[in-house]
Amino acid sequence: MDDATEFAAIEVPGFQFPWPGACHPEAAAVEQTMIGWGQDNGLIPTADYRDRVARTRYSYLAARCYPRADTALLQIIADYFLWFFLADDLFVDRVDTDTPDTLANLTAMIDVLDHDRTRACPVYGETAWLDVCRRLRARLSPEHFDRFATGMRLWASTAGLQAAHP
Repeated sequence: MDDATEFAAIEVPGFQFPWPGACHPEAAAVEQTMIGWGQDNGLIPTADYRDRVARTRYSYLAARCYPRADTALLQIIADYFLWFFLADDLFVDRVDTDTPDTLANLTAMIDVLDHDRTRACPVYGETAWLDVCRRLRARLSPEHFDRFATGMRLWASTAGLQAAHP
């Protein structure tokens, strides 16, 4: 049996969701603000990179995940998504070998959570991360922010372990 015959025999199940799809009505405006925020915070270094970010549409992901959030909260979430996906690409997904900067970049993110400040010479994304954390701290209860911070510490710690011991 050849590949075409095997693929034709595969039955793909249909998926149905018992709730209607929804998207926050301010997704487009949040997208523009998010891109400006990313540029202002040094996350988007070039026009080509800006085009890549625009194609990805992180705010639309946030708007689908949180269709009933108020616009200010949606903006924080969209900015967080932008920061997270770009930082994760740079610090985790594209790390082939452990260098002195690998762990320093990740611990900088933990330090922002623990000390509410950046280093004297911030690494890529550190000032944007501080901004997101400060806006979330102002918005969430201490317990909810602590839950979020714990998850982010686990992400950075696990990424560091993966880089140090592939």
